[in-house]
Amino acid sequence: MSGKWLRLTLVAQIIFFVAWAGVEEYGRANAVEFLLETRPVDPRDLLSGHYMTLRYTSLDPEGSVEGVRAAVRLEFEKEVTVDGRTWPVWHAVEKVEPGRVGDRSLSSTGGWADATVTGSRLDFGIDRFYFSEARKEELNSLRGGSFYVLATLGGDGTLRVKDLVWDREPPTP
Repeated sequence: MSGKWLRLTLVAQIIFFVAWAGVEEYGRANAVEFLLETRPVDPRDLLSGHYMTLRYTSLDPEGSVEGVRAAVRLEFEKEVTVDGRTWPVWHAVEKVEPGRVGDRSLSSTGGWADATVTGSRLDFGIDRFYFSEARKEELNSLRGGSFYVLATLGGDGTLRVKDLVWDREPPTP
């Protein structure tokens, strides 16, 4: 009897994690990629592992929000060419209570991101970028303001950091 329950428990866990991975992959496949501008900040805490603390220049628009959740409208601002590729850069233009958002549709030029209001700032859950030991040397020289964050916005309002983007080779005169 106990062997049967053990197998059922194992199968249930496998189904749960496969379903979870499927939901995450579906969200990634339907997400829009864009860049966010960074601003300087103390980049890392070596005691906590390999990560960078990220801060952004244009993710907290004017206005106030009552409550603990906010919806922030992100829209296309400009195009930049970084490391030989042209990318759209988005910025925040409006923040409101989530219940005040009518159409939450996502397009290649804008969408609504969900944030948590913590004190006087918005937390999108993208304040840290974790990287492997192999990328340590490559990323040690980066400072906020000298790179962009390649982010995605899913149809559910979730922002995710995909990578960091910067000019790897300085332009030749």
